[in-house]
Amino acid sequence: MFVSSLWLTITVLFVVSSLLLHVAQRARIRQLETRLRQDSSAQDSMPQDQLDYLRELAKTKDKVAAIKALRKQYPELSLIQAVQLWQQK
Repeated sequence: MFVSSLWLTITVLFVVSSLLLHVAQRARIRQLETRLRQDSSAQDSMPQDQLDYLRELAKTKDKVAAIKALRKQYPELSLIQAVQLWQQK
């Protein structure tokens, strides 16, 4: 009787801990989805001054040098965002 009660207790603890982990993971997934939506919406509304600056750079520099200069001027830009701006120019 003691052994079956011990197994039941262990099983219940395992199920409860699994459910708690699942709830925590779902909350983290929701946070990441929200952050991804915010990042993609911010990326769609890139400031016009960055694009104007890149157009000026494109007149005098090649693609790589212009992207490097753009990222130096605007350090908050990721490499992907800078390349996307280059494609918009």
